[in-house]
Amino acid sequence: MKVFKDAKIIDMCSGPEPKRGNIIVEDDIIVAVNYNDIEIPDRAEEICLAGKYILPGLIDCHTHLCMTTTLFELEQGIGQMDDNNISFFAVRNAIKALTGGVTTVRDVGGQNYIELKLKRFIEAGHIIGPRIYAAGKVITTTGGHLWKIGEEADTEDEIEKAIKKQVRAGAFLIKMIISGGVLTASSQPYFLQYDVPLIKRAIEVSHELDRKVTGHIGNKEAFRAALEAGIDCIEHFIPEDEEDLEIMVKKGIFCVPTIVTYPLWASSAKRWDAPEFFLAKKKKQKPDYKRNLLANAYKSGLKMVAGTDAGASYIPFGHIVDELKIYTECGFSNYEAIAAATSLASELIGETRIGTIRKGNWADMIVIEDNPLDNILALRNPEIVVKGGEIIFQGRPNIYYKQRECHE
Repeated sequence: MKVFKDAKIIDMCSGPEPKRGNIIVEDDIIVAVNYNDIEIPDRAEEICLAGKYILPGLIDCHTHLCMTTTLFELEQGIGQMDDNNISFFAVRNAIKALTGGVTTVRDVGGQNYIELKLKRFIEAGHIIGPRIYAAGKVITTTGGHLWKIGEEADTEDEIEKAIKKQVRAGAFLIKMIISGGVLTASSQPYFLQYDVPLIKRAIEVSHELDRKVTGHIGNKEAFRAALEAGIDCIEHFIPEDEEDLEIMVKKGIFCVPTIVTYPLWASSAKRWDAPEFFLAKKKKQKPDYKRNLLANAYKSGLKMVAGTDAGASYIPFGHIVDELKIYTECGFSNYEAIAAATSLASELIGETRIGTIRKGNWADMIVIEDNPLDNILALRNPEIVVKGGEIIFQGRPNIYYKQRECHE
């Protein structure tokens, strides 16, 4: 048993006002959140926080653990590295995410199911890493965006088989590449890869298997097709038409804007000598315009959840707070921005045991010095990271924090 004592608790379920209190953890579960003086059991380990702020661990809802965003991968080409190299980078990315305060990631495009194997390895206690909710391989068209690492499918039967293969491998959700993208030389964001009947069939099959479907979307035509088909979530694209926003709000469709990619890609891409096809596509995108779309979507009440696209598009892991900072510049309160990476993110994933500090939840928490409700950047560089009740980072990562026998 552990008692996190004398903390200013931002639980993300009872409003934005921090409350001074204590959090009692048994094994990996929060068993009590107490705002009065308590008698601490003799067997409990007491962690006195002396008025520091504690809040739920952050959730990054758009990551690619098996991508590297380095010159090494550029030279090899996405989908060309061997599994050993991919695995090393995936472990590095997982450790970097967790020690930065991200205790859960939603991985929306892996390679050769390595991210699913990493998930099991982390759960077995062999190395630290965040909780992973992964899509497995993306579903894409033959030669379409990310075809080298995806499952190519062009017909209803092929799409059904591709989805079932991901579920068999352990995928928690399905990612469909509905438009083209920038990381594939032969693709363009304005391409439409799947029409309404094919998207609808993918959603039907996935829902029958109790899996949500999210769509990579880079243009209005792809967005409208996904919306008509009944998609659960859209990645990257922010609609501008009020009617589209109204439909999304009414249907409860989520959006993961990944807006932090725009300020980050330029410096990273130049530093790593990105290929010309990538730079040419990115030059056509307008960061300020997308910020305006974000501000407009916020006013509509659209459910927007934080994701960084870490791993892809030259985005290193560790920039979730930069994403939240942009949200605050586009109308979000600090509390609403934090919710996009905690309580609202847990709603998107469909896991109630993460994203808030309350009895019965997993003890995934971060401790910081200053109040993030006053300064969102206070979330950077947490002093303590707790995952599953274990202090796995306190100044430096305890990589071998808890060894257990693997029963896989």
